[in-house]
Amino acid sequence: MSDNITQVMEAASESQVASTQMLAAAKELAEQGNVLSNEVDKFLKEVRAA
Repeated sequence: MSDNITQVMEAASESQVASTQMLAAAKELAEQGNVLSNEVDKFLKEVRAA
């Protein structure tokens, strides 16, 4: 019984680590998306002005 509890606790810990990594990756991707959007807007403004 205690082996099962230990396995569940380890699996929960691994899930928490994985979800933390996914959240960090999602935040980084969102930041990169914002930068890309700003660069595209800047480029389009320059093209329109030309």
